Amino acid sequence: MEPETITPIGVVCSEVKDRKLMPPFGIPARIELFPKYEPGLRHLEKHSHLWVVAWLHEAGRERLRVTPRGVRIQDETTLHGVFAVRSPTRPNPLALTAAKIERVEGNIVWVDQLDFIEGTPIIDLKPYFRSRDAIHSARSASIGQPDSRQAMLISILGQAERFHGERCGGLALAARIIEHLRSVFLDYAEIFGFSVTLPEGSGCLIDCVIGLSGASFGKKTLNFHRQNTIRFGGQTRSYDYQLLEPGHRWGDWEALTWEGVLALEDAELFRLI
Repeated sequence: MEPETITPIGVVCSEVKDRKLMPPFGIPARIELFPKYEPGLRHLEKHSHLWVVAWLHEAGRERLRVTPRGVRIQDETTLHGVFAVRSPTRPNPLALTAAKIERVEGNIVWVDQLDFIEGTPIIDLKPYFRSRDAIHSARSASIGQPDSRQAMLISILGQAERFHGERCGGLALAARIIEHLRSVFLDYAEIFGFSVTLPEGSGCLIDCVIGLSGASFGKKTLNFHRQNTIRFGGQTRSYDYQLLEPGHRWGDWEALTWEGVLALEDAELFRLI
């Protein structure tokens, strides 16, 4: 096949200029299209999110096997093919990231977070379609491990917010519990396949656990009870978390703020029984 020419349609404007300094999930940024492509943004406001396709101009293109970011042991057994990971190193260093549209002004699109450095060429923008792009039954085995518990919590909070659509106390509480379970007992492994039993009426908390565990009635892995506990049932043992009441009545977790829950210690939020 003859080589094809890719023409950038714009660039990323970001405060981060060094790839090594980019947080794992990016920072707020803007996409500045070249003026000739501004008409292509018409009716973009119909969508809340979009796919951003970029060209990683500083990435290597020779290696086909890499050790993924976050893998602590680096040897032959941890090498992954570049098509099995999201490494920037690949024959054609294209990157794909979903971002929430904050606003559109002329030829500039502001997004909530983008993990591309300043000056990264933008190749294309595509709307995110909830009816086509969301695959809630998808599964992925863990590729690497977070650098710390805090890094895992940030990842879980981001996943929970994307599933639920907003930040709230119940969501943050469930995220704290799942982070504790995965880091303390599961060596950072995912909880897909676990059965869960949740307290009735805790809507936002329920959303978070369903979104992060994939539990459902159809798979007979989702149950409810009238106790203030969350049970995670694994293949070999179960983990029961009792929700505590730091200054408010049970069932009123939604009254707590996202920031309020994140400011409390584990012992103030739950205990293992």
